[in-house]
Amino acid sequence: MKYTDDNNWNSDCYSNMDNNDTNVNDTNDINSNGNARKVLLLVGDVIHAPLIGGVIGLLFKIVFFIIGLLIGTGDIIIAFEASRNAGFIVIGLLTFILAGMFLTNGKKKEEAVNPAFKRYFAILGYKSALLLIILGVIIVSFAFDYLLFH
Repeated sequence: MKYTDDNNWNSDCYSNMDNNDTNVNDTNDINSNGNARKVLLLVGDVIHAPLIGGVIGLLFKIVFFIIGLLIGTGDIIIAFEASRNAGFIVIGLLTFILAGMFLTNGKKKEEAVNPAFKRYFAILGYKSALLLIILGVIIVSFAFDYLLFH
């Protein structure tokens, strides 16, 4: 069987079209598995980044709680308030840094990405990772604030 394209400038002839080739679907399977792997890596990154932010936020809270205890001469309420205020200041500073990152033009080339960063985040870039880290810090700060006032 022969097939000829109707366009005169692009005439392609195919013979033996009835032969079923088993290798045709292999590329589709590879692409779908590659996409599935990317989705799993993205989900892992999206879970990993707020956890890192939560740990960072918790460390800030503990450090400033201890500083609040030392300054407040052992008053726990003053220590909680110092920790809460410091947490919200850190959130504000991180958000300010993120806004500055969004104002810069263009993306960094793949070669410019630090390999240590790619060890932790396979798919996410700097801006997305920082946004999710800030989200983790916000969650910890609001949980701490909830504990203080309830």
